[in-house]
Amino acid sequence: MAKATKKTSPRRMTKADRIRIALRSISKSPKRDTTKNAEKIAEEYGRVAIAVFINFGLTSECPRIRKGSVWALHQSFHCPRAAQKGIKKLLRDPDHHVRWHAVFAYREYGEKALDALSVLIELLQDRDSSVREFALDTIGNIGPKAARAVEPIIACMMANNFSRRKRSEDCDNIRSNGAEALGKIRAKPTKSVPMLRKLLTHRNHFVRNEALGALARFGKSALPALDEMVSLLDVPNVWVNAGENIAALGEPAFPRLINALHQGADVDETIKGLRVFGVVRSANAILDRSAQDPRFKRRVASKTLAALGPKAVQIAVNRASRVKLAA
Repeated sequence: MAKATKKTSPRRMTKADRIRIALRSISKSPKRDTTKNAEKIAEEYGRVAIAVFINFGLTSECPRIRKGSVWALHQSFHCPRAAQKGIKKLLRDPDHHVRWHAVFAYREYGEKALDALSVLIELLQDRDSSVREFALDTIGNIGPKAARAVEPIIACMMANNFSRRKRSEDCDNIRSNGAEALGKIRAKPTKSVPMLRKLLTHRNHFVRNEALGALARFGKSALPALDEMVSLLDVPNVWVNAGENIAALGEPAFPRLINALHQGADVDETIKGLRVFGVVRSANAILDRSAQDPRFKRRVASKTLAALGPKAVQIAVNRASRVKLAA
């Protein structure tokens, strides 16, 4: 007599199975909804989805699934360390949308992105300007350890390989991101500073402001650009910390800031720089200049001393009292 065969019940569908099915549906949804749908999956399943995004999504043959998985790992989970290897492979993905999302996400790794520096340098020549733009960001986040990228960054900033449709906008973004990257890396000042110095006269104020902030990070090495930096205090849309950035260059910046006030520079921003050198010293220097030049006293001194604060005003009152007693 034959033995009765034991019936096996069908395997119960797990959360991972449901996530994979949901990811496959991304390939059939409209392109504009790819990242949105991936985020919905992450929101619905939480951290359980991370392993599926990494092991299934990042290695999928469908570029839209790869793109959505990178986006979800970045936006919903801030690029967990376990995903770094998979995202790194996508930096060389044949689909430029996937490359764009991969390099955008890789910024999250900061200094830990050093392992992909060679690939990121290659991406500075990518045909897609958005990929180049975010590669600059990612390299900058690595910091001083990315010193060998300085020359490729400068070459990328000077290149003119932009589409006609968005040439001006993309060009400005590359210059701005490149300036910020050079400032964060703070290496090879003999090459970085001249490039940043040129950007101080760029037509776009965002580019000028990033160059100014980057030069401040170089400290005394940026002194050759001091005159151009001070001249920005007269320009509309000046960076909100322009005075402090100029003061970062050290002692030679102090008399230039006083001269800038005399020449009609933005008082509020110049005062921020003078405060770095101390209220007492700045107030006395302004009063000394006022004694030499009555026009400076009428136009600038009172407003500047008031902006420096009560301590500066008291110094002015005390000096005026001493002058009267002497008379």
